[in-house]
Amino acid sequence: MRYLTKLAILAFAGLSLSTATALAEDCHFNWVVGQGFTLECDGNSITIPGTGGLPGGNPPPETPQVCFYDQPNFTGTSICVSAGTSDGNVTGIWDNRVTSIRLIGGAKVRLFQDHGFCGNRNVFVNDVPHLGAMLNNRASAYQTWTGAAPAIPPCTGGSVTPHTMSTGPVTLQVGHWVDLENGSVGAVVPITPPTADFFYERPNPAHHYLKPINGAQFARGDMSNRGLAGCSIATFSASRIPVPAMPVGSYICVKTQAGHISQFRVNAVLPNTVQLGYTTWSN
Repeated sequence: MRYLTKLAILAFAGLSLSTATALAEDCHFNWVVGQGFTLECDGNSITIPGTGGLPGGNPPPETPQVCFYDQPNFTGTSICVSAGTSDGNVTGIWDNRVTSIRLIGGAKVRLFQDHGFCGNRNVFVNDVPHLGAMLNNRASAYQTWTGAAPAIPPCTGGSVTPHTMSTGPVTLQVGHWVDLENGSVGAVVPITPPTADFFYERPNPAHHYLKPINGAQFARGDMSNRGLAGCSIATFSASRIPVPAMPVGSYICVKTQAGHISQFRVNAVLPNTVQLGYTTWSN
């Protein structure tokens, strides 16, 4: 059987059957996936190049690009851009329209919620069948690349006009929560709704805090009035803030549980009560 196998190999390699018969016992066969195979006989060799590890050979390298779709699971209307392309001011039908993303050839993308590379942002290195609530149908700028991530472009503000979702005064007592999407307030007990953003916590008489909940986050910063543009690029965390650390007149940026940017001002601090004024933006 070994003798017949060698004969077949040699014949396939293009040697004559008579030559194969004479040399078969002194031949060696080596095959490497993707590179082909080599026959060595009495110090002589012949190489048959391969076309790849799979039938039909390897496909040509894919050009790195990012494809945006206006429907989930890479469906609907689409547009593709080459990796390395950036646009800080998406206009026309694609502004606030992207729902899913296909990344091809090692491309990566950073989406921004607002024009001018401002607002909430996120990096994606794999296909995205459906963007989360923060960016779905809300992206107005993007940055694409391959390899190491480039620096985040400075927020220029673009041509965005802030659109207010909700605004007004809020009086928050100890043990009460607030929803900054609509300004509603309620007691933590018996239930805290999943839409609440923070509550007034006082674990003991000497310590009292405003504490983010349900995934909302605070950005204290310098406590100046930063507005939508400034709060959009602030560094947020889930850490609570001591009420005494927020003097009257302080402004605190908030990223709500739904991903909106908000800001509140401390208007008054009373026994077991804080009075706030807030604005939440829809863009």
